[in-house]
Amino acid sequence: MNIQQFQYVLAVAENKHFETAAEKCFVTQSTLSTMISRLEDEIGIQIFDRKKKPVEMTSEGRILIEQLKMIVNEIDKLQELTSEIKGEVKGNLSIAVLPTIAPFLLPLFLQNFASRFPDLNIVVEEHTTAEILNRIKSRELDIGIISIPIHDVDVTEHKLYDEPFVFYDAASSGKSHVAVKKLDMSNLCLLEEGHCMRTQIIKL
Repeated sequence: MNIQQFQYVLAVAENKHFETAAEKCFVTQSTLSTMISRLEDEIGIQIFDRKKKPVEMTSEGRILIEQLKMIVNEIDKLQELTSEIKGEVKGNLSIAVLPTIAPFLLPLFLQNFASRFPDLNIVVEEHTTAEILNRIKSRELDIGIISIPIHDVDVTEHKLYDEPFVFYDAASSGKSHVAVKKLDMSNLCLLEEGHCMRTQIIKL
């Protein structure tokens, strides 16, 4: 088995189509399919159910693919580390940000950061807290910008800034401070499930 086979497997898992995956890997479909078949034969596990359209992962394949994602990501990290040791800043940097803060936070630093490191390929996505945490743990993300604390032993937190928590209540208009117990909670407008601010409001 080799890293190239791992990349081919991940490409098929992402695109659910052998031909599309081959195009994105810049190889012929027969080459890609043959390499994946050799890997399946070597490990004795069928990763894809080729009879399904679009192609589906087998239950065993799903487990293996999660591990392959981590392996490929760690190899990428090794390449980035060697570049860093040599004083080079290049490679890929994936960042996910909450959609509630992305439009306000990213313009403050992203363009300047990208101009400082022109050889760094920066990919930015918007996701909910739950999705960001899942992608961090599966090594699909390098950085996630979310509200803390999250109390997750598998994730390292770094505080970036504080932001005032503002709650609007029409009945208390004109007052700068209102006791929580005096707020009207009978008609709350909340974000959908998965957003950390919804959870924070409910806890409050």
